[in-house]
Amino acid sequence: LRQFTILPDSSSKQAKMNFQDKAIVVTGGASGIGLCAVKKLLALGATVHVMDMADKIPDDFDSHGKVFFYPNIDVSSRPAVAQAFKAVSERSPTLHGLLNSAGIIRFGRAGCDDDETMDKIMAVNFTGTWNACTEFFKYAAKVDREKVEEIPRDADVCIVNMSSMAGVKGYPGASAYCSSKHAVAGLTKTLAIEWAPVGIRVNALAPGLVDTPMGQTVLDEARSAEPFKMPMRNLLQADEIADTILFMMSPQSSGFVGAIVQVNGGK
Repeated sequence: LRQFTILPDSSSKQAKMNFQDKAIVVTGGASGIGLCAVKKLLALGATVHVMDMADKIPDDFDSHGKVFFYPNIDVSSRPAVAQAFKAVSERSPTLHGLLNSAGIIRFGRAGCDDDETMDKIMAVNFTGTWNACTEFFKYAAKVDREKVEEIPRDADVCIVNMSSMAGVKGYPGASAYCSSKHAVAGLTKTLAIEWAPVGIRVNALAPGLVDTPMGQTVLDEARSAEPFKMPMRNLLQADEIADTILFMMSPQSSGFVGAIVQVNGGK
């Protein structure tokens, strides 16, 4: 048998998963997946700017980073989002990442949503993602294409949008929600192509059912419905999704551009 000595690798997960002094914006960061991601980013040294409809955010952070909170922000409102990003830029002139986690869900009777439900869900889930992405673009760090032939792996800026397994296939009683999440997936693929040349990677996650307040709403509504049952267990944990978010925002995922990453527990 031959013996090998494995030396520490500077490109290891520990080395790459470092958000020290990086400024990240998180919409919907006061609860659920967004809050879990905020806590993990702070623990890794990031400066996190949280936008949410809530008027306060939990302060039980065990972190090495800084957090700034922008309350009562309706992401479906362009003026509100623009004003929030202007405030963000005054604290962090250079932005390195965006997580679009703000979202809502409602169910329609007999599988048909009314116009009000459709308009509201599309406004928050899709238009809110569009508003945050395009405002972020104005302030994000960019690589000068005239000076480099290729974007360095460790110099890119990352956007992670929150689609859903409902953005991959349909579910009964959720036509508005499914439409909004399919739209987020389409937007992600298009922005990824347009913004990759200036060093901004855009990807989306498509989680299955997650143990969050929104996930419990879905489970209560469709507990016995076959599409919501997963081979491993009925609910994923927010930690599992947040860990994937960190991966997608790090140089470890440098090959992911315009991907819709399914984190679905096998369903």
